This record gives sequence, C-alpha cells and structure tokens, in this order.
Amino acid sequence: MLTPRGGGTGTNGQSLTDGIVVDISRYMNRILEIDVENRRVRVQAGVIKDQLNAALKPHGLFFCPRALHF
Repeated sequence: MLTPRGGGTGTNGQSLTDGIVVDISRYMNRILEIDVENRRVRVQAGVIKDQLNAALKPHGLFFCPRALHF
C-alpha cells in the first residue's frame, strides 16, 4: 500500500499505515486561495496548520480542526 502524507497536522492519524508512506510536504505546501468573504481556503496537502493560520491572521480568521465526538 502506498499512502501520501501531507503536512502532518491531521487529527485522525491518516498517515498511519503498514505500507509505504510518501511525504509530499516538501513540494506541495502552498496556500492557493483565501476567500475571506465565504471563509474558504484552498491549500495543497503539505500546508501545516500554523502556516495557514499565519496567512489567515491578517484577515481576522483562523483554522481550528474540529474534533469528532462519537
């Protein structure tokens, strides 16, 4: 099994596998679009949460992943 790994800021252990993990964060780490009006952002898989929040701060926004409760 081949599993891509992004920025490593996921909250659900997405990169945990018994196969081969490919780290793509070195080249896929750009913030592509910040849509302040709709409060949406498009990023590449390697963007880390602190990097995203630094870019959102001037707009008075931040990203906080929701914890899933069952």
